[in-house]
Amino acid sequence: MAQAGYDIRTARAMGFCDGVKEAVRKAKLASARHAEARRQGRAGRLFLLGQIIHNPRVNRELRESGIEPLDAAELGQLQREDWVIVPAFGAPVPVYETLQRIGCTVIDTTCGWVKRVWAPAQRFSGAGLPVVIHGKPDHEETLATRSRIPGPHLVVSNIEEASRLAEAIRRGSDAKGEQAAWFNLPKEKTGGRFDPSVHLDRMGLVNQTTMLSSESRAIERMLESALRQRLGAPPGPERFQSLGTFCPATQERQDAVRTLIEEFEPDLMLVIGGFNSSNTGHLARIASERVRTFHIRDRGDLIGRARIRHLPVGAREPVIEANWLPQPPARIGITAGASTPDEEIAALIEMLESLAETGARPSRSEAGNEEERPWP
Repeated sequence: MAQAGYDIRTARAMGFCDGVKEAVRKAKLASARHAEARRQGRAGRLFLLGQIIHNPRVNRELRESGIEPLDAAELGQLQREDWVIVPAFGAPVPVYETLQRIGCTVIDTTCGWVKRVWAPAQRFSGAGLPVVIHGKPDHEETLATRSRIPGPHLVVSNIEEASRLAEAIRRGSDAKGEQAAWFNLPKEKTGGRFDPSVHLDRMGLVNQTTMLSSESRAIERMLESALRQRLGAPPGPERFQSLGTFCPATQERQDAVRTLIEEFEPDLMLVIGGFNSSNTGHLARIASERVRTFHIRDRGDLIGRARIRHLPVGAREPVIEANWLPQPPARIGITAGASTPDEEIAALIEMLESLAETGARPSRSEAGNEEERPWP
């Protein structure tokens, strides 16, 4: 849509997915029911384990509704009469066991697609296959999956780590005692007694649902090829199994941003979503390969025409960049991660139109919560 000097176009698929909508709906419903139960003296406190989704505004709204954040390390403070919301990412098995032992009320909002990773991971492990997970080792979803794998497993985060794993597979026992040191994966990425000197002649592969599907498929081909070279023949199912455990909504949003860039040819892409959101980060990576791209949390990161607060692809901390917004006329593409509400996207478009008309810096109250976003 051409507005106020900018031609702004959004990806055909973006923002809240069905799993996120359902998780937020359940959390809000739990808040309302808990409030009534507490008025009647039938409930203690209401907690959320971590974050419901990776969106700071949504999590802040839930806190304002009376839902208290709870870290897994704080489970010991719970009482039987308390209520606990498990987020869309799921939780490790020991957490569920602790909640059950305490006897508190549990509202489980785990996404169905996340749960679909657990069964094949357990099946592969039960068949004697060490399990490889393409994912982020510290992501809540991957931590939940790892807790359900009884046998050896490891996490590879990217192509580079998968390449080292493939080389270790090809080398096999030739590396002898040097192999573990040469392989050099951080300890937090291995578990279940994984030993590279004995567990690299067979494997099962799954992936965190929000990873780049193209990268997961490349890793699958790489590892299967390495096993073939090591064995001198194609590995049968007793040696290699893989199941692409991708979230369809994540794949749809990745395809949509590619289509938007190809057809619209924007001068600038804005990707909206939490800085700790895996699927949003992958959207930013895809876009940045083709066009100047800024990953922002929400409209509050637009500090007027002059500056923008954004997370560069691959960076750990956000930065402030000057002179980010082109003078109109210009084409601006927008997409958003699966944890970004529709109203946040609409508000961003409205702000872009306002900046095109006035060039004014938004006030601090317009720009977001000062407590969560320090201003320079």
